[in-house]
Order: sequence, then structure tokens, then C-alpha cells
Amino acid sequence: MTDAAPEDVASAPPILYTAYLSSVEDVVEHVKAADTLGLGLRIESYTIAIGDGEHLPEWKFELLTDMPVRQREEA
Repeated sequence: MTDAAPEDVASAPPILYTAYLSSVEDVVEHVKAADTLGLGLRIESYTIAIGDGEHLPEWKFELLTDMPVRQREEA
């Protein structure tokens, strides 16, 4: 995964809401709601160590005022 360049962050739409979700079903529900409202979103996934080598998946969901725009990379 790559981090956004500083100029990309500055032009990103404002965040309306942030949620930390622990199930795919919750992520899908949030995505459908954002789509219904015509708002943008950003999702990050990661794992949380819970001990003994076990990890739980988790997602950070950000609801945005608009869809973020990513510039196409030149080949």
C-alpha cells in the first residue's frame, strides 16, 4: 500500500464521519448507505493482534462529502 502524496491529501474531500468496523457485513452496509446518499467514502483494512499469533480484521470507514479523485499514473 502506498501513502497519498501531500498534494492529494490537501485536495481530498472533507470527512463527515469515521467508523471502525469489525465485520464485512458492516462495511457493506456503510458502503450501500454512502452510495444511496451520493457521498464519497474511503476504506482502510488492517488487522489487530489479539495475542498468541491471532489477528482480527478491522476496517476504518470514512464518509466524505464527495468521492476522492485519484490521478491516473502515467505508464
